[in-house]
Amino acid sequence: MRGRWLSAKLSLSLSLACSLARSRARSLFLARSRSLFLLSSLSLSLSRTARSLFSPWVVLSSHICLYTFIHGHTRTFRYLVRRGPVLADKVRAASSIDYDRQAFTYPMVLVTPPIILQQRRHASTTCNTELGSLSQKKLWEDTVSGETCRTPYDCGDLLDDSTALMACSSTAAPVRFFGQDPLREDEKLRFFEFLQTVVEADIIRRGTEEPETFKAQEYFDAQTQEIQVILVAFSPEYGVASLLKISAQLSSEVSVDYSVTHFSSLENERLRAYTIATCVGMAISVVIFAEKVVTTLHRDWKEARFGFIFDVVIQVVAPLFYFSIRYVQLRESKGAIANSIGKLSAVPWASPDTLREDKVDEFFQGYHELNRVIASERNMSVLYFFFATLQLWRLIVQTKLHPRTAMLVNTILNALDDLWYR
Repeated sequence: MRGRWLSAKLSLSLSLACSLARSRARSLFLARSRSLFLLSSLSLSLSRTARSLFSPWVVLSSHICLYTFIHGHTRTFRYLVRRGPVLADKVRAASSIDYDRQAFTYPMVLVTPPIILQQRRHASTTCNTELGSLSQKKLWEDTVSGETCRTPYDCGDLLDDSTALMACSSTAAPVRFFGQDPLREDEKLRFFEFLQTVVEADIIRRGTEEPETFKAQEYFDAQTQEIQVILVAFSPEYGVASLLKISAQLSSEVSVDYSVTHFSSLENERLRAYTIATCVGMAISVVIFAEKVVTTLHRDWKEARFGFIFDVVIQVVAPLFYFSIRYVQLRESKGAIANSIGKLSAVPWASPDTLREDKVDEFFQGYHELNRVIASERNMSVLYFFFATLQLWRLIVQTKLHPRTAMLVNTILNALDDLWYR
């Protein structure tokens, strides 16, 4: 009788100890995760000891203690698992993250993301040859009626669209492609896209009311006729804007070409130095004109008029014309590069409040302005080459003063008509 009373008392003590241990372990679990393992080992040891020394009531009580302890902490651990952010929004808003700064290797930055302009044709079942049309149709019919599209396989839109598998190209451009309308650029209809989107994305979703999903790997296909990649870079240190174009013609033969053009602004000390050089060049041209006038006054006008007019045009009019236009162009280069590169850098590419069409329009405004100033720079280079060539011909003609070189010059001048027509 006393043994039973002792067993019941011990069982009650173990239950109380188990409850205290479980509550204590819950608080310790928040600080140290290994408390669960230590306390469960302690309960298991008590259970084994009770099994060997005491009555079945004590053993049952120890097992109940162990079960409630493990079950309670398993439930506690499950609720302590955090599947959201590690920190709450309030904590993250009050903290800061250090910026991982990486300096540019070269003093040049991309002003805009790399752009792709694609020219393509509409898919058609009619090919250039009759055999091509028949083979394309037979390939589609064999695929649709074959094992590929039978149950349990689902071919989707291939059953209704005979151009989904393989198609020829028509002469017309598609109305929409990848959820976009074409743009008219260089008198051609082209489709605008970001290079990063095509290269790095797996799928592309377009539209708000009825979103469409496209595979990025299908952006280039057999209907692609021409691809143009545009990169605009700017060097803040040297004030040079660079335009890189990579063009690919995709037809029976694939050809790839590229062009790199630059436009530099002249400001501050360099502009003042060029102003001084322009003034000196104009002064020299005026001195040469005065020398030609004085020399011609002491010669027969009929004999000297051709040489006088030729020298004045080459040595006076041409340099004055070039220096005047070039100086005005360089003086306005600061505003020109700010107007073009400034527009391109101000395009809000990352703004979710600006429509994509508005961003594209702003890009092409700056892009066309940059093309205009680069074309103006190229025209001045052609004009300079033309004037330099005239100066070279004048130098060759002036060698007539020497008797031996005069024979060579006269031979070329007398045979010039025959050389030109032959």
